Amino acid sequence: MAKLPKLETLSLAEYLASEARRSRPYEYLDGQVYPLPDESPAHAQLRQSLTNLLKEPTEREGSQFYSLSRLKIGANRVYYPDLMVVSQPSENPQYVEYPVLIGEIATWETERTDRGEKLLIYQSIPGLVMYLIVHSERRGVEVMERGLRGNWRYEALGQDGEIELYSPQMKMGLEDIYKNL
Repeated sequence: MAKLPKLETLSLAEYLASEARRSRPYEYLDGQVYPLPDESPAHAQLRQSLTNLLKEPTEREGSQFYSLSRLKIGANRVYYPDLMVVSQPSENPQYVEYPVLIGEIATWETERTDRGEKLLIYQSIPGLVMYLIVHSERRGVEVMERGLRGNWRYEALGQDGEIELYSPQMKMGLEDIYKNL
């Protein structure tokens, strides 16, 4: 039987050093790197719309807003969420570690990962309160919210509706999110 080639694994330090030389961002999972898919026009528009809605209220409350920045989870995972709200600064300037809100903009290519692997990994972040999946190819937002006892509540919003955020404290309507699409 033929042997499969052994995949080269990178340490976290090697991955972080290599990111500066890459033309596009790569996520880091257990020593392996995976390129982010190309951003569609709808994805870019939604990310900009969410940035416009969230950045100022987040900063007004004293937190930080990030878009497409590195998120380190544990010792061996680095993702690039589409957006994050962070109320506690990271000890390392190369990545964020303590988000209270994460948002991913799902495409047909990323939806399975956003609703599966990333959902499970993101839910392991102790301070995370809310995870949003905003769909780019159909109108809809999935909201996962951590309750006071640590359990997660799921809500799906379709054509209309409103999301109540806790950090920043605000309401965000689907009409506002999908305004220019």
